[in-house]
Amino acid sequence: MKHDSWGVEKNRPVLGILILFMIVAMNSHGQFGSNYDYGSNATQATGFRLGKWRLHAALSYLNGYDSNVLFDNQSPEKDLFIEVTPGADLIFQGVRTNFLAGYRFKRLDYLEQSVQDYNAHNAFFRGGYRFFRGFSLGVEEFYERSSDPADDEIPERVGRTMNRASIEVVHQTPAKDLETKLKYANIYQKFDAALASLSYYNNKVFVTSRLNLLSRFRFLPKSTLIFNGEYGFTDFNNNYGPGQPQNYDSQGWSAVVGLSSQITRKINLLGQVGGSMLYFDQGPGTAAVIGLGSFSYTPSQKFSLIASYQRKVEESSFTNYFSQHAFELQVKSQLTRRLHATAHSKFSFIDFSGPNVVPIGVERSDSLYQAGISVIYLLRPWVKPKVIYNYSFRDSNSTNFLLNSQSADFSKHIVALGIDLYY
Repeated sequence: MKHDSWGVEKNRPVLGILILFMIVAMNSHGQFGSNYDYGSNATQATGFRLGKWRLHAALSYLNGYDSNVLFDNQSPEKDLFIEVTPGADLIFQGVRTNFLAGYRFKRLDYLEQSVQDYNAHNAFFRGGYRFFRGFSLGVEEFYERSSDPADDEIPERVGRTMNRASIEVVHQTPAKDLETKLKYANIYQKFDAALASLSYYNNKVFVTSRLNLLSRFRFLPKSTLIFNGEYGFTDFNNNYGPGQPQNYDSQGWSAVVGLSSQITRKINLLGQVGGSMLYFDQGPGTAAVIGLGSFSYTPSQKFSLIASYQRKVEESSFTNYFSQHAFELQVKSQLTRRLHATAHSKFSFIDFSGPNVVPIGVERSDSLYQAGISVIYLLRPWVKPKVIYNYSFRDSNSTNFLLNSQSADFSKHIVALGIDLYY
């Protein structure tokens, strides 16, 4: 018999509200949304053709073991799961026109713990037209409806509905040393957690510019100056139940400046720094500062290594005034002509200093470690069996009422076998 509940405690409504706004804050930095790279696996040897149109079928299957389904070290629940993701892509590539539409449906089913089961629908469309004199026009639509299970960073089941529509104009100089993009996006999102929900409309304007410095300063290594700016306003619609605090509409901006340099043929460096401000019609605003540095080493087409460090500080009652240090490492290697492996690890330290700490009056500190490896065998260009192993571990001085646990500590192993098909 399947178990279908985390349990409900007296603290759950308040913590559910905090979880929702942590999600909103994370989403504002682009950490949410589908990770499907639609059309990326399409080749001339695959697909069903009709003139310049190509229809591709996709299917992904995983069968695995989870050592700690509910993220609870006090009484860990292990379980087996099956994940199936069918889908399709439709592609058109003309001289000046391009079109891509894709759809994916994901079903995750645990043998015992049905609280982690979920369905997810993802649909995507992108079209573009290239004008004369370096101008191009693009439109994009993305829809997602899912009920996400708890994960390493958000220990709460969250339902999510999102629709994002955007239009952009891009200009590139004849020498291709300067590219500027102006983009407008309208985003609707709705999140549902335990006993609380949040929905909002977000209208944003983006400006992105990339300048090749080598064409202007030949004494520099091959470098690109990057600027990303964003301004928008948000219309909130909250439902926290009687007596729960309400939030108001907001507007805000963010800006990021970065420099990417190719030091040698094998070594690349990237540095970025940025900040954001969010102002509410009533109540306190929020502020965040973020810095990122990364190093990549690619001695050949068969091996690459990327190491990065990120520092983030967010002054917000929604996310409990936190600061974070995060270290990441990723290694990719082509072991043989058909065998490819990818290993990754991430170590982050998070300190919370706001009023919403558990236990009361103690500043919460979390250390989260995540690591994994995946091995793929290219049986055919469109048939890829794979093996996946992921490990995560958190050490915290806090309790976690969301999981019926005396502690927020957990360790978790996932092992899975699967296959990816894309024709």
